[in-house]
Amino acid sequence: MHWHQRGLRRRRLRVIGELDANGQPVLKAVNACIQFMPTLDGRALFTVEDLRAKDGTLHPVQQAMIDCHGSQCGFCTPGFVMSMWTLYQNQPADAGLPTRDEINAALGNLCRCTGYRPIVDASQKMFEYPRAPLDRDHLKRQLESI
Repeated sequence: MHWHQRGLRRRRLRVIGELDANGQPVLKAVNACIQFMPTLDGRALFTVEDLRAKDGTLHPVQQAMIDCHGSQCGFCTPGFVMSMWTLYQNQPADAGLPTRDEINAALGNLCRCTGYRPIVDASQKMFEYPRAPLDRDHLKRQLESI
């Protein structure tokens, strides 16, 4: 196993970006523990380290997890953050808050320390901060160049 493979596995990679049948970028949360690295060929890979702005400002998802006390031991936190980020990026700005069912469907992780209330609270609070949308046009150009 090469160093970069260990590093990716350690970081719990969680979201892939790819082009759909219409050539539009779509984001999908994936299970880092069972995602085969060759399946990432031709796709964009986002990890929790990618969310922070260049000036160091936390992404609204990260800030909401802090403000709502959504993490304790930290083991499951990257997975939850990336699942929430996918929900955040896929939720249209004018759609309002996602429903509890949409949040539950998006999360998909297990937490044995915090319980889910603070994480669900953070999944709603993240929409109260100024929007930090992904530049989908830039992502599309990058994916087309692969």
